[in-house]
Amino acid sequence: APLTLVSASAGYGKSTLFSQWLDSREEPSVWVSLDASDNDLVLFLGYFTTAVQMLFPEACRETQILLKAPDLPPTSVLAGSLDAIETSFILVLDDYHQVRKTEVNDLLNELLRHPPRAMHLALLTRSDPALIISLLRARGQVTEITSRDLCFSAAETAAFFSKSAKISIDEVTVTALHQKTEGWVTGLRLAALSLQSTEDLNRLMKGLDDGSYYINDYLISEVLEQQPPAFRTYLLETSILDRFCVSLCDALQPFEENQEELNGQAFIDWLENNNLFVIPLDDQRQWFRYHHLFQYLLQDELMRRKSSDEINRLHSRAGEWLERNGFIDEALQQKLAGKNVQSAIELVLRHRYEMMNTEQWGCLERWLDSLPVDSVARNPVLLSATSFLNDYRGRPSEVFKARDQAEALLSTLDPESSDFKAVEGEISVLNSLEAIVRGDGVRAFDYAERALMLLPPEAVHIKSYAVGFRAITSQTMGDLARGLADIDQTLGEITKPSGFYLARMMTFKCAAHMLEGDLVDLPKVTNRCLQLGTELDLPESIGYARYFLGIQSYLRNEEAEAERVLTKLIDEPFTARISYLLNGTFALALIHNSQGRVDIASKIIRSARDFAEERNNLFAQTLVRGFEIELALRQGEVYEARRLSAFTNFDPISPIWFFYVPQLTPIKLLLALGTPEGLDEANGMIEELDQYLRKNHRKTIRIDLLSLQARVLESLGEEVTSLEKLSEAIALAKPGKIVRTFLDYGTPMAALLEKLPKDNSVTQFATEILAAFKDQGGREARYASIPDGGLMTPSNAKPLINSLTNRELDVLDLVAQRYQNKEIAEKLFVSLETIRTHVKHICQKLEASNRREAVEKAKSLGLLERHQA
Repeated sequence: APLTLVSASAGYGKSTLFSQWLDSREEPSVWVSLDASDNDLVLFLGYFTTAVQMLFPEACRETQILLKAPDLPPTSVLAGSLDAIETSFILVLDDYHQVRKTEVNDLLNELLRHPPRAMHLALLTRSDPALIISLLRARGQVTEITSRDLCFSAAETAAFFSKSAKISIDEVTVTALHQKTEGWVTGLRLAALSLQSTEDLNRLMKGLDDGSYYINDYLISEVLEQQPPAFRTYLLETSILDRFCVSLCDALQPFEENQEELNGQAFIDWLENNNLFVIPLDDQRQWFRYHHLFQYLLQDELMRRKSSDEINRLHSRAGEWLERNGFIDEALQQKLAGKNVQSAIELVLRHRYEMMNTEQWGCLERWLDSLPVDSVARNPVLLSATSFLNDYRGRPSEVFKARDQAEALLSTLDPESSDFKAVEGEISVLNSLEAIVRGDGVRAFDYAERALMLLPPEAVHIKSYAVGFRAITSQTMGDLARGLADIDQTLGEITKPSGFYLARMMTFKCAAHMLEGDLVDLPKVTNRCLQLGTELDLPESIGYARYFLGIQSYLRNEEAEAERVLTKLIDEPFTARISYLLNGTFALALIHNSQGRVDIASKIIRSARDFAEERNNLFAQTLVRGFEIELALRQGEVYEARRLSAFTNFDPISPIWFFYVPQLTPIKLLLALGTPEGLDEANGMIEELDQYLRKNHRKTIRIDLLSLQARVLESLGEEVTSLEKLSEAIALAKPGKIVRTFLDYGTPMAALLEKLPKDNSVTQFATEILAAFKDQGGREARYASIPDGGLMTPSNAKPLINSLTNRELDVLDLVAQRYQNKEIAEKLFVSLETIRTHVKHICQKLEASNRREAVEKAKSLGLLERHQA
């Protein structure tokens, strides 16, 4: 059967039984012992895949890459990684009762629904897990072993005492011990240990009759009392450790003048010689652990004999040794177990850069989550680390929220301390990012420079941002060469830059080339980024590279290559940050749409919407909603695009290096509607946006904007100015050979290109663009992205570009329910004057003369139904 389930209470010999069974098998096997921390799906999968790779080194590589991704894929994707293994093997998960999280159980359920043909899974647990056991029973796919199978019979109890424990006792006593322990193996072993050290059998039997409520409590006390004092102390104090070695034992129990001399090696030798429930964890017999039940019994006894302060000091000593020796996860657990929160915080702070530099974001997140919430909220260094974690997770609003909280608490640190300078440097990096998004290149550059002066050498990941932002801002200030040279100089100053650092620098180079519209040199950098990401298993770098490669090919009208790369990107969605994934998805949808595969294009965007909603990412949902309107326009669904626009924020982020620019969509809608007022409004919006793009040298986006302006001006009858704008767009597009932007504006753009003067500097490239139109071979209709102005819309129709805000929709909903302004103000906890202003704006936007007419128009457009939904 694919599964063996061994389910019994502690001390029934589950592990012993299965390890002996494995010794009798020919198949290769691997054993994973779980603990409470393995409830984390990323950590669990890390152990799981590493265990499999101990047998099959090339297995599960894709899964291990995905463990570094911003989001884990569905369990069906993760579970499929074992199908390629052909050699039968056995994988044991011991102490599976420690798993409580649904995500881990979901993963195993997926594995068991469609069992990998080569894997036999064994679960050793104290209680039946939350898995599809009933279904497996019905299929005959599970072998079950319970405590009834494991408990000793009377004959086995007798054999145990005479052969294994080598204790001679009469049949009556054996029967009595069997009845009192009910064949419980550990109880029998404890009784045997007690009898080995005392001749007083009657005292033992009386204790089992009259002793403590639990037999095991009595027996462990009996066993402990019979051990030499120094060894007894070692037993109790090492019980706080999930595993131990000689050096750790020495650190936990340092020799004191008034105690019997004993060291860790002598203690471990004594444990093994006396067979005291100790289990070796490696072939070299360096690491050991207690049998779990024995450990729990020792811990109970420790709490009875030692004060909480004494126990906390033990945890503190263990944590210090574990950190010194590189076992940071275990060190953190010990410090928290010892109620030493400040020491735990300091440990996280010391090692946070290491986690960032090696892309171990899941581990950093686990550390931060393990700390008390109020401790994180009061610590500016932890809050700054949280900002960068949120950046990795694709939560832009939370990035700056945590940054602001860190900045507000900066005064709580000593201005001369290293922490103060580090946090100030980290905040400067985040300020640089915000300035880039807002288009303030000078401030972005200054912040990046300041960050590099403040950040310590070990902050490699964060410093890479500062270097990259400085390079990008050089481009935004009109000097791409300086930005690229800056990156090269920084790399040259590092003796041996890590592969991660190199890959990150390539990413920033890609962004700078894309902003510049330099698609000729971009492929070399992008391919290097992809190579590094693939060699070093860096999922983010792979995602970045695929995005830039795909968009570059799209803009150069290399459609087949763009489709290949972008399909790869969305087929492995969990390797990329969500903004890059979505923008690549948008470009792929346009390829399918232009080739007449409208259903596929729509399906891709629905999947993108589901992806954003599943992650509860409002920023991503806003991007998708904007592009849904864009796609509707390209499919000629102008009325649908107009309806959807009332609910959409077209300004979630300023234009940077992403393919889809939401700010252009409402302008395209105005062009499609084609009213004179709308076209004038569209041209005004273009002029305002172009001022921003010119200032920040967003050349690739300007090509798109100027092409759109040429179409708008042509529709307004301003042909001369229209051709001037088109010539400017072509001049910007020529160095990077950007063709597709013009093709996407359809046959009206081709007609406009024909009107360009034949004797200017852009003539040759314009001819190449026209040739690309003709190369479509009768497929021109696919580029009819935006209908000719006004042809599909009544001449007096006006778009709802100045869309109703959520608050205005709340007010409108209450107006529709016939509430008066005063009542609405009370319900929404605002002033009466505020409600009057909202009602005024609603009427203006809906072109209604009164409240009743506004409600009727809103109903006809489906605004209220959509808002209520």
